[in-house]
Amino acid sequence: MKTDNPKISIIVPVYNVENYLNYCVDSLLRQTYKDFEILLIDDGSKDNSGKLCDELKSKDERISVYHKANGGLSDARNFGIEHSRGDFYLFIDSDDALHPDFCKVLIELQAKHNADIVSTGIIRFDDFEKIKAFDTAQYKSTETLIYDKDILKQYFVPDGKRYIEHGLCMKLYKKELFKELRFSVGRLHEDLYITHKLLNLTHCFVYIDLPYYYYFQKNQNSICKTYKPKNFTDEYDAIALMISAYQNNDEILPYLKRFVADHYMLLINRFYCYLSKNKDLLKIKKELVVWEKKYLKTEPGLSFQYKLKKYIKLSIPHFYAWYKLLKERME
Repeated sequence: MKTDNPKISIIVPVYNVENYLNYCVDSLLRQTYKDFEILLIDDGSKDNSGKLCDELKSKDERISVYHKANGGLSDARNFGIEHSRGDFYLFIDSDDALHPDFCKVLIELQAKHNADIVSTGIIRFDDFEKIKAFDTAQYKSTETLIYDKDILKQYFVPDGKRYIEHGLCMKLYKKELFKELRFSVGRLHEDLYITHKLLNLTHCFVYIDLPYYYYFQKNQNSICKTYKPKNFTDEYDAIALMISAYQNNDEILPYLKRFVADHYMLLINRFYCYLSKNKDLLKIKKELVVWEKKYLKTEPGLSFQYKLKKYIKLSIPHFYAWYKLLKERME
């Protein structure tokens, strides 16, 4: 039943997902918690996704459909925010799905702890039929609460288990967090640009150890085909903005530097895996290597094992890149 003031706004950008959209929306309509609206944002799809959105709208009056010119994922999410009516936001990718109790668990935890952000775990599938057979009863519903500056610390350098995933889609957000924040339009890896900003505004973050967000991994090797120079430069720029934001924060900076070191190493590996013939990116790659070596040499408190592993990766990057590619293709 449609209400004028739904509790949750579920924002679903849609672009060329005609083979997955039905399953995604069906999982939303099967939610045991009912007080929500669904905003399907057709971002200029070239397949039948736009038509399918209109057909799905007739299934449930809580579904609203908007058709717009293609502007990318961030632009579609921003559009959804502007047209939403709920007190909380969920951002769901249109080729993923949710456990039936996903919304119920998150909204109850939010009310229990007055949390700014609540997150479940995530589990990856490559076949929708496997989701149907997946049994969540084996998991314990353990709650973890993180407060204030410990939230960013945990995000940058997880203390054991990672409670704060980099992605946005498995989390419930208070509407107020987006009062002055929007997604960076035209950027890839948009989560890197906004997640740390949201967490920096958060006073209470709650994680429950239940894999209730179903991430559909269409092709595990797809990064080999889709990782382009813009992926590399947008990731690099996102990290540069993080450094600028926290460079004068003495409490957060050591955690950020560890995060940067790990992510720079990832970018170096990706350069050798996918972009080694791109001469325009060579200068950035060299800059990353210099930063990495300086960090390993000057940062106090790094373990011998950590530094050794990093030095090995830096010393034989081509071999390590070959190993990573081989591993991806065998999985």
